[in-house]
Amino acid sequence: MICYRWAAGPRHYEEMSSWVVLALEAALQKVGQQPWWDKRHLLRTSQDLVQTVGQEMERRKMVIICLGPNDLQRCQQEGDFFRWEIDNATQLEADGKLKVVIAVYGIETTEALVNRAKKLGEWGKTFSDYLTKHYLIFLKVSSLDKEVSSIIDSLN
Repeated sequence: MICYRWAAGPRHYEEMSSWVVLALEAALQKVGQQPWWDKRHLLRTSQDLVQTVGQEMERRKMVIICLGPNDLQRCQQEGDFFRWEIDNATQLEADGKLKVVIAVYGIETTEALVNRAKKLGEWGKTFSDYLTKHYLIFLKVSSLDKEVSSIIDSLN
């Protein structure tokens, strides 16, 4: 399963996020995986979005959370859906039910990502602690196949 922010930040940001997810999906399919992501498999207007995405997470072995330069800004709001996806995935990981991969794009270092998270209040401080203890993959289009191979290897 791939989780990402549909839209956040400047004009055309949604397209950038979608391109990253499309490239990631293609690379995963190339190695025989069948990724699920809500924008492709679920209507945006679905009434039971939280329930459906939650059930899909529980059915998966891995959740890949994609984080770009503006993705965490709205997570400071308690009812934010992307924040809920992150919280749900990390809780399922803590319960030993799945693995979480954090795929970062458009941010160059762990320090830069952690600093962005720390600015988001108490939730951000907790998430920044999680990020410092978690393996992060910094995606680059030129090495996407290699990065996906690393993701698949972590399942084994």
